[in-house]
Parts: sequence; structure tokens; C-alpha cells
Amino acid sequence: MKRSENPFKGPCYDGQQTFHVAAGDRIGMVKKFDKAQCEAALQVPGLQKTVENAVKVRLRQLDGGTVKRKRSSP
Repeated sequence: MKRSENPFKGPCYDGQQTFHVAAGDRIGMVKKFDKAQCEAALQVPGLQKTVENAVKVRLRQLDGGTVKRKRSSP
């Protein structure tokens, strides 16, 4: 994968490209991804399992599928 294709790209500092690597940050970003970004995210080497699951949920949302959520007990 080319670095430019990584949807978890962050800001540049002093000409150095950064990337979001924390699972929590990535999951937050996934909520706004389109289908192409989700597909690219699944190709990121070393993608955390929780992020992978979030991407798959987002893809189902974009495809018009329903998302199962766990119900919390009172």
C-alpha cells in the first residue's frame, strides 16, 4: 500500500507526514469514512482488530444494512 492511500493520515509537521495509530483515534475517524476509505483501511498493515470491526460495521451502514448493537442491562 502506498502511504498516500492510508486513510489514517494525520497532519504534516515540518514536512513530515504523520499517521493516526491509536485504535481510539482510528475508530473515531472510521465513523466519517466513505466506502473507498473503508476499503483502504482494511488494507492497512497491522490494523487493530477493534478498528477492523469498526470498519466492517461502517461498511454495512454505508451499504444500507442494519447494525447490531449490544443492549446494555439496566
